[in-house]
Amino acid sequence: MPRCRPLMASRWAAPVAAKASRTDAPSSPRWPNTKARTRPRPGPDGKPLELHRVGSLDDPGASASQNIAQDIINRWQDSAVGEWIEFKADGKVSIQTSGGDLGGTYSISGNRMEMRLDNQEKSSSFVVEIEGNVLTLYAEDGSFTDYVR
Repeated sequence: MPRCRPLMASRWAAPVAAKASRTDAPSSPRWPNTKARTRPRPGPDGKPLELHRVGSLDDPGASASQNIAQDIINRWQDSAVGEWIEFKADGKVSIQTSGGDLGGTYSISGNRMEMRLDNQEKSSSFVVEIEGNVLTLYAEDGSFTDYVR
């Protein structure tokens, strides 16, 4: 019988029984420790979004957001897991998951974000990329999550 590692029901909850997820995809050549995107995300019109890669997150391309601190203020959805995350201008963040609602604070410096949720002792760090209607959060472990406005 194959051994399975426990996965998170939500990125913000405790581990639960293992199940298949989009993180089971092969590694991406751009980020060796991450998993490749396996399916296109639908945009507001239902058509798949076009995702463009940039050479470096420290030097984003012309279509990437140059003012992340302002552009992140919105409500974003990860439709793959039915999760919403909302960044507010006062530095507060709220997350709605199937497991419940969470709140916390965030701060942005350049393209780096520190987020501290009320139920966590330590803050989490992310590299942030906003391109069009797509927000991508890259975690320190190399994993990423795409959200759509």
